[in-house]
Amino acid sequence: MNSPYRESQEVAPARKAPERLECALHDGEKGRWVRAMIVKAWLTLTVVALLWFRGTYLVAIFAALVGLLWALRDYRSRRGTNVVFCVQNDRVSVELRDGKSLDFALDDLLEVQLDTRARSKNVTMARGDGLNTIFGAASNLNIDIDVSRIELVFEDNKTTLLDQEFISALLATDHMRSIRLFLRAHGWKPIDERQIAEDEAS
Repeated sequence: MNSPYRESQEVAPARKAPERLECALHDGEKGRWVRAMIVKAWLTLTVVALLWFRGTYLVAIFAALVGLLWALRDYRSRRGTNVVFCVQNDRVSVELRDGKSLDFALDDLLEVQLDTRARSKNVTMARGDGLNTIFGAASNLNIDIDVSRIELVFEDNKTTLLDQEFISALLATDHMRSIRLFLRAHGWKPIDERQIAEDEAS
């Protein structure tokens, strides 16, 4: 009795490209806004309590409102800069943090690239004998770090920034890679690859 060496298996269907990609373009820890709000709340409560016990009730109420608005600013920015890409029917819609949105055809996008520059950062060096802890910083060092922001390139070298703020170059590179892979899954090619394909076709 002859039997096939291996049972035939159904070919798995190709994975469908995701329709949505969300990028959080921000540096730092995700829970940093919580600690900032706690500190601001304690400061506000302390000031309000001191003013209240001194009998300046209107000033205390005003200080409470200012402290509330101060804390809300951190709450609104708690998720950093979120950029959402959606692709449907070869059209791309991008939702930016400030409420603005972009809408363009997939082929109109020529490139996704980084705008990178060096930024000087001051780092305090701790002394082993602890003198700068007692008498203040004794040794400062300026180092240059690369910061970047992601921009979309269209015809005539028109560029659109996903966010005005610079973030670490490493994080920006990671998000740029995710964006490019997401767009490639929907059939997008950067302009240089299109030109190579046209040259090969001709």
